[in-house]
Amino acid sequence: MGIGMSGNGAGGTTGDAGSASFTGVFTLGGLPTMAGATATELPSFAPASFVAQAGDGDIRATVTELPTLCAPGATVIWTRGTFAPDLTPTIRRWFGHAGFTELRFTAIPGTTVGVGAHVLRAEPRPYEPDVRLFTFLPRAERPSQRGIVL
Repeated sequence: MGIGMSGNGAGGTTGDAGSASFTGVFTLGGLPTMAGATATELPSFAPASFVAQAGDGDIRATVTELPTLCAPGATVIWTRGTFAPDLTPTIRRWFGHAGFTELRFTAIPGTTVGVGAHVLRAEPRPYEPDVRLFTFLPRAERPSQRGIVL
């Protein structure tokens, strides 16, 4: 799971985003990217006008907390596999409950990839630095890895 943000700040820390214990912010293609469990290192990036979210983990908690990271009218682009069980309809509802309006959702034909875009219509909530946004799952436990022999 990771969150990329385009907002007010610059900088961050570096590390191995693939590690289950890594928490920090790094730059990926010029976009500050968070790969960690809490929002502790994000104050220099929040509020963000653009957030990219992807990965397996506690998706509901992440979606619920996104308004604390977003500027008014921020756009969130997210991805999720449409493999069984397909959680994308539920995730889309979670975005609605969190104050976002769906711009578009596309299940890419011939793949198990879904991509959604939502815009924050509710007032952003105050930034909370110690809130757990997600937990890295061991590779074998990731829903996206079901049925894949490593």
